[in-house]
Amino acid sequence: MVSVSAPAEGELAAATAVKPAKPKPRARRAVFDPDAGEFQDVPIYWRGDLAPGAQIAGPAVIAENDTSTMVSPLFDAHVDKFGYIELNRREGS
Repeated sequence: MVSVSAPAEGELAAATAVKPAKPKPRARRAVFDPDAGEFQDVPIYWRGDLAPGAQIAGPAVIAENDTSTMVSPLFDAHVDKFGYIELNRREGS
């Protein structure tokens, strides 16, 4: 077993007040779903448009300049108070 630690100094990002919101997609696009074996028309959200509290039901794509996050049909996405995207599997799926 190896244990590694690294001291760090700095300031943590300030938490932002969370207001549940359903953002509007910027576009829709056909995206291949390997589980279904076919293309599905899914909403495309731009990452910079998503404020803390944003809730997105999968399937969806959250796009940004450097990467994209695919939200599968079994998951929902939520932007937490620090602006991080959390993916949560739906109950019963």
